[in-house]
Formats: sequence, structure tokens, C-alpha cells
Amino acid sequence: MTGFGLAFCALASVAESPWQISVSGDALVAVAYYAVVPTVGGFLLWYAGASRGDGSEAALFTALAPASAVALAAGLLGESLTGAQIAGMACVLGAVALLGWTGRRRSLATPTGP
Repeated sequence: MTGFGLAFCALASVAESPWQISVSGDALVAVAYYAVVPTVGGFLLWYAGASRGDGSEAALFTALAPASAVALAAGLLGESLTGAQIAGMACVLGAVALLGWTGRRRSLATPTGP
């Protein structure tokens, strides 16, 4: 998907004029870092975690991604949060907690032996 986007943007950039290439070593290092650490590392960690649980647990963690992004933006970048954003995070966290709790109760109620 990313390769397709890169090829599409490269074709579109040919139509732009004037087209100049100015690539520094720092830019190449930044692109290489971005390709390896967040992309490859993130997928490796995601699939390692998904292999240890079932699909419903993975779906619950997927729901946490936007809430954690907002929390990190507020905590690390000093972004201000509106009441609607805080309410949205509370809804997401509440839904994840509720679904996790009901799934746990259901698995405890299911007999595992013969």
C-alpha cells in the first residue's frame, strides 16, 4: 500500500514544474528510520501480540489507538483537549473495559474440561 502511494505520488510529481531534487543525508536517514522503526517495528509488535490472543482481544486494542494518540498528544505535545474529546475517550475506554469484562466472564463460565 505504501509503495503504491509512493509510485502514484512520483508520477504526479513529474507533472509539476519546475521539479528539483534536493535530498540531504539527514532526510534519507529520517526516511529510513520512519520506514524501519514505526512501520516494521509496529507490525512486528502487533502480529506478535495478535498471535498470543484471539481476534476479539486484538480488536479491543485497535479501538484504543485513537484514544492513546489523543492522550499522548496532550501529555507529550501539550495539546489542549476539548470536552468532546475527553468524552469520546471515556466512551472508547468504557466500551473496551465493558467488552473485555464481559468476554472474561464468558470465558470463565465456559467449561474447559471433558
